[in-house]
Amino acid sequence: MGNLNPILHALLSAFKNGAGVCARPDTTKAAPHKAPPQRALQFESLEQRVLLAGDALLVSGAIDVPGETDSYSFNLTQDRQVYLDSLSDVNFTWSLSGPRGAVVTNRSLQGSDSNDMAGNPVMNLVAGEYQVTVDAPADATGAYRFQLVDLTTATAITPGIPAAGALSPGNETDLYQFSANAGDRFYFDSQQYGTSDARWRLIDPTGSQIFSTAISSDLDVQALPYTGNYTLLIEGRRYSTAVNNYQFNVQPVTDDTTPLILGATASGAIAHTGQRDFYTFSLSADAVAYFDSQTNNGNLNWTLTGPRGVVVSARSFISSDAGDLGGSPVLSLAAGDYTLMVDAAGQNTGDYAFRLTDLSAATSIAVGDTVTGNLTPGSETDIYRFTASARDRVLFDQLSASLGGAYWRLINPYSGLVFGPSGFADTGPTTLTHSGTYYLLVEGRFNVTLPIDYSFRIQDLNLANPGGHTAQDFDVAGLPYAPATFSAAVPAVVPGGPSGSFLRLLPGSVTGTNTVGFTNTSPGVIPASVTVDFDFGITRVSNQGDGIGFAWLNADTWGNSGPAPQFGEEPNLANSFGVGFDPVNNGEINDNHVSLHFNGSKLADYNLTTLISGFRLDSGLFHHARIVMQAVAGGSQVSVYLTPQGGSEVAVVQNYFISGMQAYDGRMAFGARNGGWRADNDLDNVSVAVLPGAPEVLPAVTLGSTLTGALATTAEVDRFRLTLADTRTIYFDNLNTNYYQCQWSLVGPQGTVSAGRNIGASDTIEGTAIYTLEPGDYTFSLYGGTGNYSFRVLDLTAATQITPGTVASGTLNPANSTQAYQFNTVAGERYYFDITARSGGDVYWRLLDPYGRAVFGPSYMNGTGYDVDVTTLAYTGAYTLLVEGRYIATGTSSYSFNVQKVTDDASVLALGVRMDGAIAHAGQVDRYTFSLAADSK
Repeated sequence: MGNLNPILHALLSAFKNGAGVCARPDTTKAAPHKAPPQRALQFESLEQRVLLAGDALLVSGAIDVPGETDSYSFNLTQDRQVYLDSLSDVNFTWSLSGPRGAVVTNRSLQGSDSNDMAGNPVMNLVAGEYQVTVDAPADATGAYRFQLVDLTTATAITPGIPAAGALSPGNETDLYQFSANAGDRFYFDSQQYGTSDARWRLIDPTGSQIFSTAISSDLDVQALPYTGNYTLLIEGRRYSTAVNNYQFNVQPVTDDTTPLILGATASGAIAHTGQRDFYTFSLSADAVAYFDSQTNNGNLNWTLTGPRGVVVSARSFISSDAGDLGGSPVLSLAAGDYTLMVDAAGQNTGDYAFRLTDLSAATSIAVGDTVTGNLTPGSETDIYRFTASARDRVLFDQLSASLGGAYWRLINPYSGLVFGPSGFADTGPTTLTHSGTYYLLVEGRFNVTLPIDYSFRIQDLNLANPGGHTAQDFDVAGLPYAPATFSAAVPAVVPGGPSGSFLRLLPGSVTGTNTVGFTNTSPGVIPASVTVDFDFGITRVSNQGDGIGFAWLNADTWGNSGPAPQFGEEPNLANSFGVGFDPVNNGEINDNHVSLHFNGSKLADYNLTTLISGFRLDSGLFHHARIVMQAVAGGSQVSVYLTPQGGSEVAVVQNYFISGMQAYDGRMAFGARNGGWRADNDLDNVSVAVLPGAPEVLPAVTLGSTLTGALATTAEVDRFRLTLADTRTIYFDNLNTNYYQCQWSLVGPQGTVSAGRNIGASDTIEGTAIYTLEPGDYTFSLYGGTGNYSFRVLDLTAATQITPGTVASGTLNPANSTQAYQFNTVAGERYYFDITARSGGDVYWRLLDPYGRAVFGPSYMNGTGYDVDVTTLAYTGAYTLLVEGRYIATGTSSYSFNVQKVTDDASVLALGVRMDGAIAHAGQVDRYTFSLAADSK
């Protein structure tokens, strides 16, 4: 325990006011208290003495009678930092006064230290006479104990060496002290404690509190602000009596900084608690990189920062690649300087290894090559690259693997995920949707240490059509086709069809699904119409089969050739039209019907029993089907015709309009399924005729202009075309007052940008629809609702320029619209965002940095009291300020604001001289500095 040493003079007197007794205080043990004579005041003079080293200023006393106040006085010969250690669980109060007046006033002994003291308990006292008084509320009486401790008497410790001690009794406080220089960094490691109901607290050399927390909690790295002695208080709780053993370490933190070479394995160790390792590198041009974790330690993490701020924040080493990180793992990095930091959670330490690789350095391979490789260690990743064309259909064929634990993943030319992470096994068929360079990652998992030998081949599944065939009768060479088996039997050509051999797509001897996909006869041609003819037969083997489906596969999604995806009588396939021939009633219109499908959904059923007398799909006969798809404004019309064997053609479906089914070039596919019941499912005399057309001319999106329309039914899809000649950042400005009016999607050259967003969830506090788009053609689609809609697409790169320091005013008309403003800054500049006037509507504002990321907002803007305080802007460039009306607002909203650049003033203060100044603008701070050659008051 600490004591007041020779610095504090002895308690000079202890006064008991009222009917009390004056007695010499015992600084080590409470003197017995006796009942005093009524109305008698006895005084025993006290001999002043200096406390010798080792004396503990322990005060034990008692409030013997109601209304009594005990007073103690002491003298300081030098300025000191003093701490009152309460050893009493009584609701008595204490006060301290001295040369400068009151220091503490009526502070409870139950609220003076440990968990019960929220503020800083340390008192900076100047030399002089002090008086401590102890009082009790109302008519309370009883004993109390406390101790005054001089912080200079704290036990010295050496950072980096664990210190141990015991609170005995459990409510006392132990003090420790260590020296540090300004900027030194320490991790405060709690290693052992008997009870967590205690606290540790750090006091800096000025007597200010650095932290205060439960003894059970570590304190992460603290950078200490001053050079000097720091005092650590281990504080027991007022009511604790049991001994509380503890151990801790004030761990100095020394960080390492090392240059990072891209593509080379970096290894190191977090050798002590709180340490961080920094790796630095520079990019002279934009790059795409991959982080390869080779570390089986979930307590280690990494952070990457660069010219645009944080790229990855505190990602665990065991959640960085392979099957432990979903999506695309690659990092799109702008040219500039980067720092990769390795850190550990809490008090953990450990070794690590990783590799950051530029994908441009990937090993080049070609489709069709047999590739062999080795992961050494088994946790590393190998990266390959190959070129392909849009609509190529390929299979990733795993040939061998010496050990499990590997995954693979495919990244497209725009850093988007194609598939994975998938176990290292056959994957596909896969359609490559873009032309360019693809990256194949063979990823070892973090916990695999043994080497993994592997081999694979990327198989080209495209079937050329050099003869320009448009038909296939399964007798002579014709339109190429690729069967796919999802059952125990493969599709096979057998004799006995309407004109010779035919394809038994799925025999009735098995259950499951088989498909066949034909090559695109007119790749790149947008059709005005497509006519498909074929013969089909369904012959019962065990009751009924489930039926046959036809699909017009969208070549952008399913490729120009190769196997078809798995489907049967319900051809619900992405971006594709289909017709089902279904002889089973699974809760549908009946057990003999045709169904229409588009983009994964069924649209309609048609009862063949009522349309064609005596006709059944599963009669065992070959029937003829003709399907016609005709491009029309706003979508397509489809028709289905059936000709029973020996009969005449019947129109089953005529000119059914499918909104949003824009004409697309595609290819034919067929699927058949047998469930619990089985049938032979046969196909013959397949042909297609494509009449060339032109892409539908969609209404153009003019940036900044309002677009309006109406959806008559929930099946309607309205589409708009946006063409960009260069890169733009856009903002979707919803002008609908109905949140659920409809949904919208945006698709462009790199695929889907946004899908299935409620129109009301596009701006203000409901959502964010801000996208940076590359040059090319984009399609907005609105669907999934009925009624009127209205929206704008704003070009944020063309936002209204404003000058910081000048008031900008505007009106939102309608009140749920958005206005965009822009101003230029230099990194580090500070601004105060001042709302100077507001009326009408419900308005929010949002600030975007030069890279389209939010700096603040959406923040409430409905009044002049909702300014955004001084904000330091991190990057040089154009910042965009959005003033956004909420979707429910009607009428108009007006506003004015000032983006006020904050420039602080710094002046030298002359003591004794009047200083005049002004806070000239919102957010400004004026600072005055002066120096003292000696201590002064």
